[in-house]
Amino acid sequence: MGSAGRASTLVSGAEISELRSIERALKLKIARKQVNHNQRRSPRMLQNTLSTRTLSRMPGEVFS
Repeated sequence: MGSAGRASTLVSGAEISELRSIERALKLKIARKQVNHNQRRSPRMLQNTLSTRTLSRMPGEVFS
């Protein structure tokens, strides 16, 4: 088995559904922590950029 460790990722509001898909695929719940919640900025339109990125299929991965 591999080494133990901790991983972090940043997810925008527009990417929450992708995060939930990852949780379902891995059958685990990823802990969430909101950052900079006291520094409210003016509202802006959220845009999901995940679909424009190139993802590579790795052995054993499941894409739905």
